[in-house]
Amino acid sequence: MKIRIIFDNKYPTLGAASRRIQNYELGLKKVGADIEVISFPPPTNNILLVFLIPFYTVRRLINLNLKADIFFIYGFGWFSKLAFIIYSQFSGGKVFFELNEKPYTLHGSGRREIILKYTNSMSLFLLTNFVYRFADGFITISDPLSEFAAKYAGKKAFIKKIPILIDTDYYSSEKINLEILHRPYLLHTAMLNDHKDGIINVFEAFAIIHKTYKIQLHFYLTNRIGLPQDIKAIDRIVEENGLSQFVHYLKKPDDDMVLQYQRECLCTVLNKNNTEQNRFNFATKLGEYLVLAKPVISTKIGEVQNYLADRESCFFVNTNSPEEIAEKIAFTFNNPEEAARIGLNGKSVALKYFDQKTNASTLYDFFTQVISG
Repeated sequence: MKIRIIFDNKYPTLGAASRRIQNYELGLKKVGADIEVISFPPPTNNILLVFLIPFYTVRRLINLNLKADIFFIYGFGWFSKLAFIIYSQFSGGKVFFELNEKPYTLHGSGRREIILKYTNSMSLFLLTNFVYRFADGFITISDPLSEFAAKYAGKKAFIKKIPILIDTDYYSSEKINLEILHRPYLLHTAMLNDHKDGIINVFEAFAIIHKTYKIQLHFYLTNRIGLPQDIKAIDRIVEENGLSQFVHYLKKPDDDMVLQYQRECLCTVLNKNNTEQNRFNFATKLGEYLVLAKPVISTKIGEVQNYLADRESCFFVNTNSPEEIAEKIAFTFNNPEEAARIGLNGKSVALKYFDQKTNASTLYDFFTQVISG
């Protein structure tokens, strides 16, 4: 069986999307699939030309003359998705769409996202009420997304949930030689996105840790990219509480360096806000910290509540509550044995449900049944 993953960006690159595709690719290779990732990077970043991208996609698709049993489509807008469906009618093969976010709910900070938000309602209508009807199936990351796909899919469409994927071999690899100067510390490995990750509340909790609990905690972050108002609010919290010496921005860390920082952090905070985006998606980085047996402090938003239990495999906190976040961070610092127990329980969950090869085998069997059936 020939599977071709079609990705709407450069590959490989940084970010959760590329990492998920890598896990699909590596996992499917491990179970013997004929798998290849075909990247369709946008030809331009020019705002005025952004609406021409679908036509570039169609031209590239025709020029490549791709053949496959399964066209596994990751990303793209409604027009490009429709083009893949039409193409498959002539070339043969089944078209499956990967759903790891509810379409058109991303809260981006770039100029492209700001412009495109004005067309989101129309795009969502065309995607769900027209394009989805002709897809052969959907691979989803969460139960809400499975329900969303089922609502709009054609009667003969197949739907399969594949949760977050973790390359357990990579996360059990040997440590690199890296000196981490400041301990204990928190680590944030995403953009500074308050809408999605509640990062301002995390910094408020960080200030409470210093002011109320008197713990000399440090905070490492892998970038300083975000909306100007979010960065300004973070800088204000740091300045007003005299925390500049405890906040450290890493300069372009590679994957191995990030992994080493993940391995040795005190705990991680996934402060997902109660937004439409978060209710449907499932954060890949949750699995990364779980498989490393790090205590996870998380809000109870979205798919996470289907896998983790409070004070057994994680610490749940309410949204918009920096006080609760600070309390749980202080608990992990003051109760290392209990924190380690919860971390190990979290690792067991990750190994049971999120292993790359196990889920890839499930996906391969599913595709085999679709093709043969």
